[in-house]
Amino acid sequence: MVDPELLRGFVSDSVEMLDEVEPYVIELQKGFESQGAVDPETLNAIFRLFHSLKGASAFLGLDNITRVTHEAENLLNALREGRLQLDGRHVDVILEGCDFVRKILSHVQREGTDRGFEGEAEAIIEKIKRSMSEAPPPERPRERTEEAPPRPSQPSGEVRAKSDIRVDLEKLNELNDLIGELVIAETMVVRNPDLAGQKLENFEKAAHQLHLITSALQDLAMSLRMVPIEGLFKRMLRVVHDTAKRTGKEVELVLKGEETEVDKTVIEAISDPLVHLVRNAVDHGIEPPEERERIGKPRKGIVELEAKHEGGEVVVLVKDDGRGLDRDAILQKARERGLIEGGDALPDEEVYGLIFLPGFSTAKEVTDVSGRGVGMDVVKKKVEELRGWVEVKSSPGKGTVIGLHLPLTLAIIDGLLIKAGGLRYVIPLYAVRELFCPNSDRIITLPGGGKVIRHHGRLLPILFLSEALGFENGKGLDEGILVLLEQHERAICLLVDEVLGQRDIVIKPLPKALGRPRGVSGCTILEDGGVCLILDVQGIMERAGYEISQNSREGG
Repeated sequence: MVDPELLRGFVSDSVEMLDEVEPYVIELQKGFESQGAVDPETLNAIFRLFHSLKGASAFLGLDNITRVTHEAENLLNALREGRLQLDGRHVDVILEGCDFVRKILSHVQREGTDRGFEGEAEAIIEKIKRSMSEAPPPERPRERTEEAPPRPSQPSGEVRAKSDIRVDLEKLNELNDLIGELVIAETMVVRNPDLAGQKLENFEKAAHQLHLITSALQDLAMSLRMVPIEGLFKRMLRVVHDTAKRTGKEVELVLKGEETEVDKTVIEAISDPLVHLVRNAVDHGIEPPEERERIGKPRKGIVELEAKHEGGEVVVLVKDDGRGLDRDAILQKARERGLIEGGDALPDEEVYGLIFLPGFSTAKEVTDVSGRGVGMDVVKKKVEELRGWVEVKSSPGKGTVIGLHLPLTLAIIDGLLIKAGGLRYVIPLYAVRELFCPNSDRIITLPGGGKVIRHHGRLLPILFLSEALGFENGKGLDEGILVLLEQHERAICLLVDEVLGQRDIVIKPLPKALGRPRGVSGCTILEDGGVCLILDVQGIMERAGYEISQNSREGG
């Protein structure tokens, strides 16, 4: 009986190896197509990974994995020795072998064995053998290529001293939760109302030291969960390769900002949405090669993935240089479904936002790739569950950019504690640019009753937070404080009653029964044990934009 812990480690290591193999295989094909020769370093890297996978599976008695990886090794060795010339069939069967191993690994994780897959294993082995026997010999036989030293990013056979250990993500989540509770406990002690007005010098020194230690623990726990997004991005190489092949298109995937670090939980959560967006970009965005040539574009389309840190969040961009979104087709479909009336005057942002409605699709036919109208709504829902938001920009004939704006951390944020309508709320500090008292001379009333303020040469909409959240007893412009919020070229002024100061905020999810109210992203526990809501800056800005446009229409 194999030790379950050993099996779990094998499955985890094997998935990581397959995640490395697939980008190398696609890189191998691209290099051969562009240069007419196989890159020996890439080929050796693939061979080493299959060899490691075969050895580990043989040790654990997983015969089906061992047999398939052994036959893949034979194919790779023939390519290394120059007995075969690489073609598309070899790439296809290697990737098919990877898919088969992934399928078995999920079974091994559940059942502890790979039995029951003998027939499928034999079919894959026969395909590999057939690709070798039917393949044309190389035009110029060459001597066996010696293994070149691997590039730094490739796995090496050298034994190096390591101090790494594998930690279950659930344990990291539990650690994060405990540190969150520690932050709450610290706040409840240091800001205890019973201590108000007392001069306790020694207590203040101890409290300051406690805060330093808690902050250091908090930063360390967060850093443990942060991993480069490179692994997720490289998995998209396979998605582009498979989708382009099915649709008969020529597409290149360009990766930027792969070193950007993202919370591991966020990476796992956006994996499926990213697959859908990339597949959509190839299937719906990029035109067929002949059409691209006819309109003066290169035959090969470009899909670009970029990640970056921006304004206290992580932004993941999916760009393509294809045909762009068809505004008229989106509006027509929305009218047919009774979602809008007219709509010609809607800004592009609102029109493109319609594609995220459940079941919405402008595709003329359903394929095995897409067209059923499911997926984009799931993308938006998944991102919003992470307290993020989705942005769409598109230019006809030039392409589309879809941005996923995600929180840097899911656990603890710096927040500004404010009061409005007799209740306390938290605003994420990264979006706060300025606090100031409104000057009536600079306030303009719109025809429908909405208000804007002239500030630093800009006209900024004013949103009364208490009214937006359904309370009528908030302070007016003559008594309140304006909080200037900025996020991605959008800015509003939020009128609040009081500003209570800055806090380290431990984010708690809202009860499922409440759903996700517009403008609210979660809740937190304060020093007195009270619960207050955390405001969603994007939702607040959308609300402000809606109210201003409504007031303009009513007054017009």
